[in-house]
Amino acid sequence: MNESGVKPLALSNRAAWGVAAAATLLWSVAILLWMQVGLDRWVLIGHTGLRTNGLVAGIGQLASRYGMSMIVLVYLIYLFFANKSARLRGAYPVYLLVLLLFGVAGPAGDILKEIVNRPRPFVEYGLETFALHVSGSPSFPSGHATKSVALALPFLLFVTAEDRWHKAAKVLLVILALGVCYSRVMLGAHYLSDVLAGAGMALICAPLATLLANKLLARMDDRIVARRVTVWAVALVGLMVFTAVI
Repeated sequence: MNESGVKPLALSNRAAWGVAAAATLLWSVAILLWMQVGLDRWVLIGHTGLRTNGLVAGIGQLASRYGMSMIVLVYLIYLFFANKSARLRGAYPVYLLVLLLFGVAGPAGDILKEIVNRPRPFVEYGLETFALHVSGSPSFPSGHATKSVALALPFLLFVTAEDRWHKAAKVLLVILALGVCYSRVMLGAHYLSDVLAGAGMALICAPLATLLANKLLARMDDRIVARRVTVWAVALVGLMVFTAVI
């Protein structure tokens, strides 16, 4: 615990090694898939049948567009109950980390996109992909994957309560983040390698965002955190709107 009395965000050694291993695995598989162009293409083209199914395609488009907003909504609902229950307020610093990790991982992924400059699937394969989502930005890594995992990760890593409600919230966040990631392949917007690299990007940026969050928290006491959480909540509302329109 720091001098201010605010408990810093910290992972166990096991969890920290798990994050590092997951990031390494995701990036290794992403690069391998990109090198094995035929396999990356096979996964993409293999979803063409789903894109022609109106119901499945509609669900995919909803997940792609609103999945991130739903992740933020989970945080806001949790924050509402935290205002009613003192035992939930220990998670207040997590809201700061959500904003910081999104703010670090999102731009980092977007910058890497421009550097790598991989063409989108519809550019390389045209009508063969039957893509339901097209974009003028490069393809690698997937911005939606990066941002959705960055949003879900703080709660998964730093909210440690194990009662059924917390477990249910974590399962819901995983489903929403995976839904966004999968929708990008299903809609033909990205290769699988793009999505895996995006998830890996969020994991890579997590330690830096956590360090920044702890630097800021070290300057606060519990009363300041309680006041700042209102500002963070307003920022989360703005983030929910922003992620619905990007």
